[in-house]
Amino acid sequence: WRVSFDFNGEISNLWNGEIVSRQGSTYTVKGAFWNAVVSPGASTSFGFTAGPGGANAVLRNLVIVGVTSTPLPEPPPPTPVPPDVLFWIKTN
Repeated sequence: WRVSFDFNGEISNLWNGEIVSRQGSTYTVKGAFWNAVVSPGASTSFGFTAGPGGANAVLRNLVIVGVTSTPLPEPPPPTPVPPDVLFWIKTN
C-alpha cells in the first residue's frame, strides 16, 4: 500500500510505514516490510509525530496510491434444474 497526503509540518518519526518521497508539503508513505501487503478484508495503519502541532497538524488530500487488487473470480453459472417430471407406470 501507499498513501499520499499534504501536510505542512515536518514528520520527525513514522511507524508502520516508510516515507518514500516528499515534494514540498506532499508526502508519500508506503507500508513497512511487515505490513506492505494487506489481505482482502484486513487492515493496517501507520502513524507519525511531527511539528508544529496544534491547528496546523492537518492532513489534506489523502489519497491511496496505486492500489491493486485481484478481482474475485466470476461465480460459476447455476446448474440448470430440469422441470419436475412425473413418471406414470401402468401395470396390467
